[in-house]
Amino acid sequence: MSYDEVQGWLSPDGKMHVCGFCQHDEAAVDICAAENIPVHVAIRGDLWEDAGWALLERGWLHIGIKGEVYSDDELADIPPTQKQLDTLFDLAQQYADMREMVMYYLREQER
Repeated sequence: MSYDEVQGWLSPDGKMHVCGFCQHDEAAVDICAAENIPVHVAIRGDLWEDAGWALLERGWLHIGIKGEVYSDDELADIPPTQKQLDTLFDLAQQYADMREMVMYYLREQER
């Protein structure tokens, strides 16, 4: 698998749910349905976007194509789990194109 196939959602238990480029919103809808996570469309007014927020509010991490890590830490103050940190470290070791951004995120968590 190449790094551009690793973007997606990282669950609090450290499992990576891979999705295609620009498919995070669609993947979030599928994950919410599979995990029975309620989605309140009133948050943003769009089912796909709101499903992503539902995941973020429950501690999931949005992983971008170059290793960008997005979370809801500013709103919900949910720190990443150790399993998420371990998976991110593994991704950084395996995919050089993701390494810089993932390691930046991991260093920020040490503060």
